[in-house]
Amino acid sequence: MLYMPAINEKASIKRAREFFRDELPKLQQLSASRFSYPGVNLSGMPSKKGYNDYSEYKQVEGVDAVGIIEDVEEILDIMGEAGNILKMKYIKGLGLYALCERLGYSRSYMCELTNKALLEFAIRFNLAIYEE
Repeated sequence: MLYMPAINEKASIKRAREFFRDELPKLQQLSASRFSYPGVNLSGMPSKKGYNDYSEYKQVEGVDAVGIIEDVEEILDIMGEAGNILKMKYIKGLGLYALCERLGYSRSYMCELTNKALLEFAIRFNLAIYEE
């Protein structure tokens, strides 16, 4: 028989919330910054040692960030209403009261739905924390 450890719900919700608040904005910034380049050097040679390496690194880092963002968007689409709640809250930046007004739920029920959505996202995106 396969043993499946229990999920620590509070820690998993906290980790998913931190992902949306801290990591996702950084990934969005990285994905956009791959298109910004320093001024062009018309001599055809890099002006600083390692310039080409940094530019290539920035491109690869940006492409990786785009891939992660696409994965997040795909998971949120699969999640249905729970995914829409997370999109509105963390991607569009709506506050709790704006969410309540838009969806027609009370504040306490909205908090409950948000926590359930964060837990589901944590499980789907492999952020869940398991108890030992």
